[in-house]
Amino acid sequence: MTDAQPTGQHDAHDAVAKRRHEESDAQARPLFLAFAGLFGLLIVVFVAMWAVFAFFDKRAAESEEQRIHVGSRPHVRPPGPLLQIRPAVDLNQMLDREKRQMETYGWVNKASGIVRIPVDHAMDLVIENGLPDLPPIGQEDTRPGVNPGVTPPGTATPAGQPGSSPGRGGRTTHTRRQPAQR
Repeated sequence: MTDAQPTGQHDAHDAVAKRRHEESDAQARPLFLAFAGLFGLLIVVFVAMWAVFAFFDKRAAESEEQRIHVGSRPHVRPPGPLLQIRPAVDLNQMLDREKRQMETYGWVNKASGIVRIPVDHAMDLVIENGLPDLPPIGQEDTRPGVNPGVTPPGTATPAGQPGSSPGRGGRTTHTRRQPAQR
């Protein structure tokens, strides 16, 4: 086979192959404008950063002045909730305090004569006296004198009065006694 190419195409290909560089120079004006624009943008960014840092420095100085004034006042605890420094120790102290309350006698309200008794003793009293005969929840009539022997919720009778026995939480509440059967 023979390479039969038209002479016009072959000559154009050889001319391109021999010419391996640009024959014209880069235009200086667009390059200068691009670099000048980048430089100007860089200056604008630096000025903006300086302004932002100056603003934050001024704000930090004002905040420091306020902190100095706050520190000169007597120490006042901030409102709660406060963070626990030693949560495990706090939990153990709370559990010990609650256990002591459940196992000891004490006053709930001395002026009203309301006492706290140990849970074991309260359970013994319930076994001895039985549970009070109360109407179903939500149907009790709490008007004074309407349902004698039943204390309205949230109130308690002084310790030592007839019909008083420990209620929930170690509180002494009034209970109704069952009439003796004949």
